[in-house]
Amino acid sequence: MLRSERSWMPKAELVLGAAQLGMAYGVANRRGKMPREEALEFLAAVSASGVNWIDTSPAYGESEALIGEFLRLGGRALKLVTKLPALGLSSPATFAELLPRVREALEGSLQRLGRTFVDDYLIHAEGDLGLHGEALVEALLRCRDEGLCGRCGVSIYTQTMAERALALGLEAVQVPCNVLDRRLDDIDFFARSKEQGFKVSVRSLYLQGVLLLPVADIVSWLPGAKPHLLRFHQLAEQSGRTAAELAFVYLRDKVGVDNLVVGMESENQLSENLGLMKAEALSSEQRCAVENAFAQVPEAVLNPSLWRRA
Repeated sequence: MLRSERSWMPKAELVLGAAQLGMAYGVANRRGKMPREEALEFLAAVSASGVNWIDTSPAYGESEALIGEFLRLGGRALKLVTKLPALGLSSPATFAELLPRVREALEGSLQRLGRTFVDDYLIHAEGDLGLHGEALVEALLRCRDEGLCGRCGVSIYTQTMAERALALGLEAVQVPCNVLDRRLDDIDFFARSKEQGFKVSVRSLYLQGVLLLPVADIVSWLPGAKPHLLRFHQLAEQSGRTAAELAFVYLRDKVGVDNLVVGMESENQLSENLGLMKAEALSSEQRCAVENAFAQVPEAVLNPSLWRRA
């Protein structure tokens, strides 16, 4: 369903989630890690498509190194997000203790990426923000002031850490969110982030692929999801959209969302997501129907760490 008005533009920007470049990722992944040559060809296609951002991490296997190789081979300069690996400390550390650790990790990422600067640098383990708080934020901001990165932020999983991120003076937050998930709305996270000038990126908008798989493939290991998934697919059908389109467009046009981080592993998927960027916006009635339908989805469905998949 394509929008005809030329003046209309989506609110969020598409970002390549590059976990699949370096490792098998997501419950819908059936093929494992992409082969090196295929990954490089795919990055060239992403670059040529006009996508400007790539989201990666040292935790994503060879992802940073592959992106760096692509850039060294003459690939178009892209804006990059990478992350601080988990620090693995059991007690709070001081700024003086944290700064060399953060700087060393960031410089390692820059070396693999073949860059002297990364646009956004995020704390990957939200527990590190909870444990070290202002001292860790100060260390990231020092690296920013040294010219190693642009925005400093955190990748969060929980409402508690979302609140903490808003309070600690960071500049960017990456959150998991999808069409079934109202938890961040319950604390007015998106509105408050916009007021404070945060850059907000949303990942896992397909709930690690669950929203795109047949319901019968899910219920054996996530039985609590069945009524919500059936309702979701019903709403998609009623609106004349695919499941992917409803899930994508709902977040693409959500006030306060700046970027959509979407994992892709083929040119077909890239083309599909570029098409979804042009899809017609939900009507106010459709958006209200979605929000009312999924006001009470349980944490056991929304939180992949609680899944018991065989």
